[in-house]
Amino acid sequence: MTTKNTLKLEVPAGFKFWPTVNSHGWPQLLPFTRDDNDRTISTTARLSSGRVVRFTCLESREKLRVNALAESKLSVSERRELAEIISYMLSLDLSLDSFYQAVSKQKHLRWIAEGEWGRFLRSATLFEDVVKVIMTTNCNWAQTKNMVARSVELLGAPFPPEPTYKAFPLPEQFKEAGEKFLAEKIRVGYRAQAIIECAERFLAGEFDLDHISKLDSAQLFKKFKSLRGAGDYAAGMLTILLGHFDYIPVDSWMTAQAAKKYFNGTEVTRAQIEELYRKWGPWRGLVAWFDVNEEYFRLK
Repeated sequence: MTTKNTLKLEVPAGFKFWPTVNSHGWPQLLPFTRDDNDRTISTTARLSSGRVVRFTCLESREKLRVNALAESKLSVSERRELAEIISYMLSLDLSLDSFYQAVSKQKHLRWIAEGEWGRFLRSATLFEDVVKVIMTTNCNWAQTKNMVARSVELLGAPFPPEPTYKAFPLPEQFKEAGEKFLAEKIRVGYRAQAIIECAERFLAGEFDLDHISKLDSAQLFKKFKSLRGAGDYAAGMLTILLGHFDYIPVDSWMTAQAAKKYFNGTEVTRAQIEELYRKWGPWRGLVAWFDVNEEYFRLK
């Protein structure tokens, strides 16, 4: 038996649901599923009670509506936890008023403020975000999608009413699976050791969200870069996901897009991209992300 639990969440001024969902590639990675026709995003998560829920987010007038499926009615504490997960996932903690004011003054960037782009879709947990970012390094997007899919399918806890839906594995599930299993079955290659170490550090409480949310940008970047397998790009991307935008996550995609847009297709270095956006100070990572990907975002 499946019970639908409905939540309605207040959203901050300037929040726009669909631009947040489409802010980067996460909707293409399990356990997310995106419905472009109904304009919804769904995922599966395991609550601290052990219960696995499948929930769908959609806009409803001035609020965010969430339909959460579970085997029975969620308890008060479970509803509270789910609301916290969704707030994290949709970056409801951010205020981007100053960012919108800044880009509105530049004609070629005004579309960002007008469309209220700027928030990033996060996963249900920080751990899931970190592992997914590690799985984007030194490979193409198809390989990332496959590594994430195998992780969910082989290790994730199933949603009992429909076991084909599974949550992203917890740190202890990766740790218990072991490095050999990750390398051979999930086929993450050299990343296996990094993921196991990441899981161990999360289990030890080193990346408690309440604690690291209090770190400044430099501290946060350093913290993420201390993870095995996390270079400048991975640390920069994770720093952006947590709402600090003064690092630019430069990878092969960004350099290719910047080269096409600003350098007549010639080869571009990280230093050139950083110089291009240096004047934007604490917003430079955010401006860089949306500016070089303008063609993609304008289609959404």
